[in-house]
Amino acid sequence: MKYIALLRGINVAGHRKIKMQDLRKFLETAGFEQVQTYIQSGNLILEKPGLGSKGIAGMIKELIWSSFGFEVPVVALEGNYVTEIISAYPFEAELSEKHFVFLATEVFSRDFERGKTYTNGADEFQLGSHGVYLKIPGKYHQTKLSNAFFEKKLGVETTTRNWKTILKLEELIHFTKD
Repeated sequence: MKYIALLRGINVAGHRKIKMQDLRKFLETAGFEQVQTYIQSGNLILEKPGLGSKGIAGMIKELIWSSFGFEVPVVALEGNYVTEIISAYPFEAELSEKHFVFLATEVFSRDFERGKTYTNGADEFQLGSHGVYLKIPGKYHQTKLSNAFFEKKLGVETTTRNWKTILKLEELIHFTKD
């Protein structure tokens, strides 16, 4: 089964640098199969027989710590969920306005009802099965609906991707390496 693993905060402004080629080699040496990367921000498609999402995320965190010497939040989930995420996007929005906050584990929130739309200024969000759907009409880096916001409200590690990246991940999940 293919999984996606999303690393947060690597290769940003010269901090927590990891070359994707090096990461791919470390993961393959550790027994991961069919490892693919997409751009330098830590988007992985891979297989690891015998491990589920939590096990994959934990193993990648440990490998990064032992190989590179720093901690990185990692969210992993079954690759088939990406198609579900895409088809369930709840807002009318331009491609550039669409984002998704991936959650390390499923949450049951007292603050947010699943499927209900909430607003913060012009920004909108909705808690879904695998994370939080965002509609951000302005610049993402200016929204209050950040990873820190959702981590505080939901009590779980998060990482956000724009819609272009999510569409590419879906494409790569269905691509078979030779």
